[in-house]
Amino acid sequence: MKKQSIFNLFLIIFLIFTACNSEKSKLYKEITLAENEIRDSLNQFDKKKISDLIDLYVKYADKFTGDTVSAHYLLRAGDLAGSTGRAKDAVTCYDRILQQYPDFSKAPEVLFLKAFAYENYLRDYSKAIMIYKDFMEKYPDHELADDAQMAVKFMGKSPEEMIRYFEQINDSIERSKVTDK
Repeated sequence: MKKQSIFNLFLIIFLIFTACNSEKSKLYKEITLAENEIRDSLNQFDKKKISDLIDLYVKYADKFTGDTVSAHYLLRAGDLAGSTGRAKDAVTCYDRILQQYPDFSKAPEVLFLKAFAYENYLRDYSKAIMIYKDFMEKYPDHELADDAQMAVKFMGKSPEEMIRYFEQINDSIERSKVTDK
């Protein structure tokens, strides 16, 4: 009797594990198929297919939170969402990554992208500045730190204002060259 119940327990565990893996495998195949479909039709922007792919990425991350692939899928979902007018969804994906996967290798980029989304898609400059400053504090030596600093400096400025600023710097450099001679 005892051997039978141990066997039944192992059988149940095996069936649950197999069911989870087959569900994971099925979802992974759906994602791969959708990615290939979009990649093959890059000249034809299909917002519905992209939206479906975003939903698949999020579905995978919802079901398999412990899988490190989930962070990558959320990053892809956030990038696609931001570039297709779903800025709030992009920020939601970035927030999930930062909260659920704090050790994710691309966490600095995710934080930067979150600030970028607030700046460029949502036009919430105060929130963007706050996140860029958080980025610079957490990752002062990151290759995007200078970009974050420039974003804060030019936040909300028109292209004309930025051109005038750089022209003034250029004029100042030219004048210093003349006085150095």
